[in-house]
Amino acid sequence: MTTERQLTDTMVMVRPDHFGFNPETGLDNAFQHRSESPESKVRTAALNEFSEMVDTLVDHNLRVMVLDSPVGPNGEITPDAIFPNNWVSTHPDTLVIYPMKAQNRRWERQPDVLKEALLGIDVLYPQTLDLTVDEESGLILEGTGSLVLDRPNKIAYAIGSQRTNKVELNKWSEEMGYKPLFFHAVDFGGKPVYHTNVIMSVGEGFAVVCTPAIKSADEREKVVRSLVDSEKTVIEISMDQMYDMCGNVLQTSNIKGEKLIVMSERARGAFGKYNLKTIEKNGLIVPVKIDTIETVGGGSARCMMAEVFYTKQ
Repeated sequence: MTTERQLTDTMVMVRPDHFGFNPETGLDNAFQHRSESPESKVRTAALNEFSEMVDTLVDHNLRVMVLDSPVGPNGEITPDAIFPNNWVSTHPDTLVIYPMKAQNRRWERQPDVLKEALLGIDVLYPQTLDLTVDEESGLILEGTGSLVLDRPNKIAYAIGSQRTNKVELNKWSEEMGYKPLFFHAVDFGGKPVYHTNVIMSVGEGFAVVCTPAIKSADEREKVVRSLVDSEKTVIEISMDQMYDMCGNVLQTSNIKGEKLIVMSERARGAFGKYNLKTIEKNGLIVPVKIDTIETVGGGSARCMMAEVFYTKQ
């Protein structure tokens, strides 16, 4: 079996054509906040932030494929389409489509459009694993929001929530040949954090994790031990830093082979000098200004990028 790479140079992003506060997802996402500005102003701000982020990534020699936001069967809008990593993940020979909790997020899935776009760059997946039928049974697993993957070591970190079901995690892990590491993490209100990629990120040589959110000492030790055993430098962040999206960062490798760590300006400002120096040992920090998207959408830079892992044809 070929060892998977941890980093890729190609991303899929979805233009936030219908961006806004999503009341369906706001029920369990403590990071979302309604804006007092008119919806049209919020959407315009998000579109501008998105375009600037794409430009920044391209300027740093990442390959970015931009898709339009889809609509529902009766023209329903998709306010969270900007976060495509929740409905799709890619692996060297497999495309995975995921079961999602909110009805208006299920309309975001556009695998045929994605496959056609990928063909344009000579990327073709021999296999598609479609798990969407499982959402009818309440078995939810929202892509690399639910799953933080250590690809070379085949470890899938996942926290239990309304959007991450342990049964579905085990099914995915068996299908994909991963070892699941399931644990629990809570927000300031004591409720489960909605997605794993808010509390942690795993790169080639480092990992960021909000250990105070993991209330069980046994689970906390299990997570940290797994990261250390995988030869990661562990950067522990506070609850406040988690809310500033320090856990929602992504390490990439551009087309020149240079390593980059993409994060929001908000996250960079919250990390502190010591942690930033540690992170910088693993690549150039690329900050993006996405204040509106973070505040209203409740997701950050990592959520906006669906990584494309592929075997070149």
